[in-house]
Formats: sequence, C-alpha cells, structure tokens
Amino acid sequence: MLTQRYKILLLWILALLTSSGCSQTTSPPNQRQPLTSPSGKFVLTVPIEKRAGYNARVWKVTISDRQGRQLYKDNASEFVGNLKVYWIWDEEDRVWLYNSDTSEVFYWELMGSEWIKVRWGYGKTKEMEGDLTPPSELYPPYVE
Repeated sequence: MLTQRYKILLLWILALLTSSGCSQTTSPPNQRQPLTSPSGKFVLTVPIEKRAGYNARVWKVTISDRQGRQLYKDNASEFVGNLKVYWIWDEEDRVWLYNSDTSEVFYWELMGSEWIKVRWGYGKTKEMEGDLTPPSELYPPYVE
C-alpha cells in the first residue's frame, strides 16, 4: 500500500509530465499532413520515401483527390529526407514548399490536367517572372 508521501510524489510527477509537454506532439502548421487545399478538391501529403534508382530517402510532394486517387507524385524529388522541408497551400490551390537544406522555394500548380513543379527562388527572394509570392506561413520562424 502506498504511503501518503509516495502518493503526493506520484501526483507531483504526473503533474510535471503533463505540463512539460510529454503529451502527443503536433506538427507545425507548415508541416501538417494530410492537408486539404482551400477549395477542398485536393489533398497534399509529403511522405519520405526511397528515391528510385538511388540509395536515398527524399520528401515527395504527393497530391491526391478527395477520394484518395493519386494525381501527382514528385518522383524526381531531391529534398533530402533527413532534413526539413515545409509546405502549405495558397488560396489558388498551389502547393508551396520551402527546402531548409538549400533555402529553395518551389510551387506546384495545376495546368490543365497536369501538375507542374516550378522553382520560385531562394528564401524570400523571387527569381522568376510574375507576381506570385509564397504565403508567409510557408516559412519556419528562423527565416527572415
């Protein structure tokens, strides 16, 4: 039988563990998956998978419809799987990705019936024509 002292100690440890964040962790908003597009038409996942023909694991942008049918997978991805990437949809159903390894920013846009991958630039510096800019929520807190 537990003494009063041990009961108090166990309650104190339980309270400490609960308040210190030992509960289930959640992904940052720019790394949540599956992530439904603003229109509700598409679902984004970014799994880490083996790259075909290489002995490396990479992040692969994967876009499906609401029924789970895969519409696109970036099989040529070079986003190193043990490093961080961050992703988000914009209001026009474009996927944006920030690669922490190189600071490169890419987006994927549906053109007709095909998803096209476009390199936008580095960090917050655009290196392409046009007025597109990534949502500010794409970037992790350390990017200025």
